[in-house]
Amino acid sequence: MADKNMKTQIKKLHITAAVFAFLAMFCSNGCSFVKLFEVFASPTRHERKIPAEFNLSETEDKKVLVLVNQPDWLAAPANLRYDLTEAVNKSLELRVGILPENIISYDALSDFRSKRSDFLMLDSAQIGKALGADMVMFISLDTFAVEQVEDTGYYNGLIEGRAVLVDVAESEKLWPKSSDSKPVKVGYEIGYKGQANAIKALCSAFAHCVTRNLYDCREDAYKVAEDRGGSGWKRW
Repeated sequence: MADKNMKTQIKKLHITAAVFAFLAMFCSNGCSFVKLFEVFASPTRHERKIPAEFNLSETEDKKVLVLVNQPDWLAAPANLRYDLTEAVNKSLELRVGILPENIISYDALSDFRSKRSDFLMLDSAQIGKALGADMVMFISLDTFAVEQVEDTGYYNGLIEGRAVLVDVAESEKLWPKSSDSKPVKVGYEIGYKGQANAIKALCSAFAHCVTRNLYDCREDAYKVAEDRGGSGWKRW
């Protein structure tokens, strides 16, 4: 037993000596222990955050409506608008921190659309006001493509569009500040089996590339593999 305790103590001494030797070597060129501490204490990519362009997470009591414009000429499934709305709503809740009761449901929007023959004549602020929203996330789709990779069962895909956050009461743009809208482009070469899974994956990536700008997003979570947008690459 005594021999075992002795070996343990010797092992601890060896470890301590190695640590001090490393510190001495690291600081041999004039490096201070303060600088050494800064190296070890500096935040990691998991801890560092990219500041929000517009911090939607601070608007706790505001109701948000996601409104997706899917033009008739866009060759896309009829439920793309639903899938994208649901993906953005989910991201607003889970990532931005908006309470579920403050997110206007797609069902409420769909019901309103079906009852208004003049729906297409209304702007985003008017639709938001009718549904009790304080802000509207308006997304306009420009490009959609999902194709099966020959003889594989897998699909490649692309969605491109623009997003803008509008204040309903003032009918003014809240985000982005630097341009008329935020361009978003996501896609993949070989992604998922089944068209429905491929579309949902694209919608999830699109939603992330919109909402990541609306809260202080972790640096290692900001970029996703599907991001094909220039602004996302530059910031990363």
